[in-house]
Amino acid sequence: MKKVLSILLAVLLLAVMLPLTALAEDQNSQNFDVGESRSGEGWVWNKETKTLTLTDATMRDFYLPAGSTIVLNGTNYVGVDDEGINSYHFDYHSGDEPVYVIDTVIITGTGSLTVSGVSCADFLVESGTVDFICLNDAIDGSIEVRGGNVRISAGFNNEVDPATAISGNAVVSGGSLTVHSNGEGIIGTLTVSGGSASVTAKEACVVEGLNVSGGDVELLRQRPAAIVY
Repeated sequence: MKKVLSILLAVLLLAVMLPLTALAEDQNSQNFDVGESRSGEGWVWNKETKTLTLTDATMRDFYLPAGSTIVLNGTNYVGVDDEGINSYHFDYHSGDEPVYVIDTVIITGTGSLTVSGVSCADFLVESGTVDFICLNDAIDGSIEVRGGNVRISAGFNNEVDPATAISGNAVVSGGSLTVHSNGEGIIGTLTVSGGSASVTAKEACVVEGLNVSGGDVELLRQRPAAIVY
């Protein structure tokens, strides 16, 4: 009889914990393009202002609508299983396949954010410290740095498959942008008018062109060593 009760108790505990586990996973993976304003552990989403405030948050991945802002407080982590921050919409044409159009995400605040996994968005960084550390490609989109410190590592500890750090353009008018890639650094153009930009790549550092009117620029085409932040 005691054995039967023990089994029933174990089954009951498992039944109670499974919904909690599922809820925790749902909390860490969010589509903020749907639903109302809401909050979870370390994050608050304001639908009216399209503002996601992160405060010492750890999230698996999330999707943001166009024109969203991320405010950083404390130390934050996003990304697992090659998924990071995504913001785009599908533009359906009469062709065989739909085309996705990348939208812009603004990052600001006094904290830091580490993103592990490819992110499909255009980023505008105004302040804070942002690290994109990816085994494969890092940013499927463009990035503009007006302030803060941005570090992008594509093909991190990956000596087999060449990766791309930034598939679009990079613009630096303040702050710093540091790019490391075991393949190509920036597919588009790099435009620097202030701040500093450093690109280290095994293949091309900048594919389409370099425009410099101010600031500091360093381009190194070599095989990067393991990067430790």
